[in-house]
Amino acid sequence: MKFNQTIIRFFYFTVSTLLLTSLFLVGCGDGDNDLPDTATVKLEIPSSKVLSPAHALRLIVSTDFRINLSFDDSAHAPQIIYNTKEEFSITQDFDRTFPLHPDRPGIAIELMNTLSEPIRLTLLIDGEVEFSDIISPGTRSVRYKSYARSEVSIF
Repeated sequence: MKFNQTIIRFFYFTVSTLLLTSLFLVGCGDGDNDLPDTATVKLEIPSSKVLSPAHALRLIVSTDFRINLSFDDSAHAPQIIYNTKEEFSITQDFDRTFPLHPDRPGIAIELMNTLSEPIRLTLLIDGEVEFSDIISPGTRSVRYKSYARSEVSIF
């Protein structure tokens, strides 16, 4: 009987120690620091030429948006609804860093390439390249990246 009590006490001690240690380790995480702070959008125009205002590219960038999952019939893609947005008329290479919302960081980028040459669109999150794509002539590109505390949305 005394032997069984010793085994039970040892079992309770081991389980208690494991539970307390895991709770401590989970509590030590710096969860907020895992979320990104900035997003940098770069556009490279072919041959680094300057476009006339009549041929300027239209770029929309938003860090405050939501995704409507009822798909747009023409694009077969989710619709981005901008709560706020910045619109740019691009006539030369573009490089701008945007602060992300601390609680729900994300960025949406919309660009229509009206040139006869491809354009390179690059997104950096906290200085690290997230993607770098070539946008073909006549192509509309809509990209978004949204981070949540428990999940990450993919393009």
